Amino acid sequence: AARRLAAQGRRVPLVYDAHEYVPGMTGGDVVAEAGYQAMEAELIGAADAVVTVSEPIADALVERYHLPRRPVVVLNTPSAGEPARAPAGVREVAGVAEGVPLLVYSGVLGKLLNIPTVVRALAELDGVHFAAVCVPNAHYPVARALATLAEEVGVADRVHLVDPVDPEQVIDFLRSADVGVHPMVRGLANHEMALPNKLFDYVYAGLPVVVSDVAEMQRFVREWGVGRTFDPDDP
Repeated sequence: AARRLAAQGRRVPLVYDAHEYVPGMTGGDVVAEAGYQAMEAELIGAADAVVTVSEPIADALVERYHLPRRPVVVLNTPSAGEPARAPAGVREVAGVAEGVPLLVYSGVLGKLLNIPTVVRALAELDGVHFAAVCVPNAHYPVARALATLAEEVGVADRVHLVDPVDPEQVIDFLRSADVGVHPMVRGLANHEMALPNKLFDYVYAGLPVVVSDVAEMQRFVREWGVGRTFDPDDP
């Protein structure tokens, strides 16, 4: 778009948001991954400014693409101030009574995000419930596969698939849970450098977090004392 406008005599600055470490996105659709990597390599040099979401990604982009300026780091945090009120909290929507321990995960359920580990862990956690706030919704095939797994593990009565709320309502929606969970797989460069938005959603909602011991999330959780990390290969 910037090139087309430039050809018409309109110079429009281009800002690139490197929301993931694209060269480190592996383990999914290899054709799509190769396409994204080639596109970034070709075009990142044409950007007037680059922003990204963590300090390690900023460093990696400078090293890989020899950028003249280090990308600006803008964390995946919600807006400051009081969030919009949700019509009901996740506990109420899931039908979990007050005082019953409730874990919550909020986001996409892709295989590299490793949500089945949480479902399997419930077999070790008597009386603990788990609500998965499913993006885009609680009825698409990956969500239904999670429900099937819960039945196989024998914890179907403690796993609750919940539809998402509007983005500005997420913080208020999550507040009624007890712990925020993010079990994404480790060993992928993009994951090891990530500070995902759901981590900050949980913290802003006042929840302690339990997250995979991937490098940058582990550093954040330990530095700020907001929760615990775990081996995502071991329910």
